[in-house]
Amino acid sequence: MGIKKILLDIIPMNEKHTASYIVELLYNVLNNFSLNDHVISLTTDNSSNMVACSSLLASELENKQYNIEFSHYHCATHVINLAVQHGLKVVGPELKKLRHWVSKLKESPRLTDEMRQIFSNNKQTLKNIYPDENEWSQLHDLEQVLQPIYEATQLLSTSKYPTLADMRLSFLGIFDILNNFINSNSQNEVAKLILKKLEDYWNLALDETSLLSAVLDP
Repeated sequence: MGIKKILLDIIPMNEKHTASYIVELLYNVLNNFSLNDHVISLTTDNSSNMVACSSLLASELENKQYNIEFSHYHCATHVINLAVQHGLKVVGPELKKLRHWVSKLKESPRLTDEMRQIFSNNKQTLKNIYPDENEWSQLHDLEQVLQPIYEATQLLSTSKYPTLADMRLSFLGIFDILNNFINSNSQNEVAKLILKKLEDYWNLALDETSLLSAVLDP
């Protein structure tokens, strides 16, 4: 029998999203469906209230003596997103310029046609908003850094049956690629920051929890 996905409830939250309040709501749903003794894990983002929520839920289940081993898993794609956002903080003005350029073109088909005409006649007119050759080179190197991370995110977020083995393989692959870029890419500072953030989460919450599962469910 394959894995089943069932939406049990959509819970309105009318109070501040504290860990204790979230646990109260979750536990009520579990209790309503008589699932208290069937919960083995909780997957959340990495916000402090959700991390605290997992600890409180584990304690609640333990206090009720359901005798289950409960695990908290951090969302791998959210970890990747946090790491990339951290790394992009040191990117130069070339990325902001490119984003501005693309947004302007998307806003106006007429402007796109005008750009074609300007390029055919006088590229110098666009020098203040269009990336120059050096900036394009920087952007190309940035793309090389981000491409494997994008592919890992696609793998983990679109798979119908993502496993911890997939997550482990993806992260270890990213580590290897980023280490290579640190020594050979002009965006080495970006690669360093992303790698450091990923390793922090890996050592804190992902490495140990994924090792046994990856062996048992490769």
